[in-house]
Amino acid sequence: MFDQEGSLKPIETPFDMQEHLSQNRIFLSKGIDVPVCETLTEFPNFIFSQIAKKRRVSPEQKVLGTLHRNYWRALDPFPDAKMIHLVRDPRHVANSCLKMGVTGTHFGGGLVWANAMKDWDKTREKLSTDQHLEVRYEDLLADVEGTLGKIFSFIGEKFEPEVLNFHQESTYDPIDSTIKDWSKIVSKSQAKKIEFSCFPWMERYEYLPSHDVKENFAKASLAYWSLENKLFSLYSRCKLLGPKLFIFEIISRKLVLRSWHRSITSEISKRISLLLK
Repeated sequence: MFDQEGSLKPIETPFDMQEHLSQNRIFLSKGIDVPVCETLTEFPNFIFSQIAKKRRVSPEQKVLGTLHRNYWRALDPFPDAKMIHLVRDPRHVANSCLKMGVTGTHFGGGLVWANAMKDWDKTREKLSTDQHLEVRYEDLLADVEGTLGKIFSFIGEKFEPEVLNFHQESTYDPIDSTIKDWSKIVSKSQAKKIEFSCFPWMERYEYLPSHDVKENFAKASLAYWSLENKLFSLYSRCKLLGPKLFIFEIISRKLVLRSWHRSITSEISKRISLLLK
């Protein structure tokens, strides 16, 4: 809803949002109806009230959500929202993006991290000091209970050690406090490509670069890295969806053929859901 990733076109009207939600795999997995609203700002409250009803909890209870981009969009319907920005070493993030097929190369993974930082900077400007908290993933692993205590206090709740038993009632694994060295999974040449986009924020979060960040890269090299990422991203998506769905999705999206694109998106959602199980 806030990410608006994968939407057929920019979401500017309530109808656009309805179209987007009717094809969004994650939204549809919640088992709630696509709301009919007169304004875009009405959607979040309507949806959260449905979720509260489905879970049999009060709508006034705290609502937690995860955002990967476009964080500021949540502030229109929820101007008093509190945001926790969890940041991790970009070299680990880029490698995860590559493994999950989010991007085609380590260079592209670095761009994902850098763009998230740009989104956060834009959002943080709109928040008061008591509305946001920044947490490094590495600090969380180094002191799980201490860091979680700060997070719980920030949202006005008391930390109870029992929450660490979440893995007993979910599909998630228990917390592994081992802090893995990024150099064990990413080569120096790959790290350079990641850090090219990320170094403006790495110092802020105390992530040491592997090379001289003032090193100049030829424009031809940057153009090649960008093209390489696009081609490998397309290849990964084609491999995931199969040639037929891959080509049909592009055609229906480019030509804005709503009905056909809705059908194709539905097939893609089914394919991805099966892979995630």
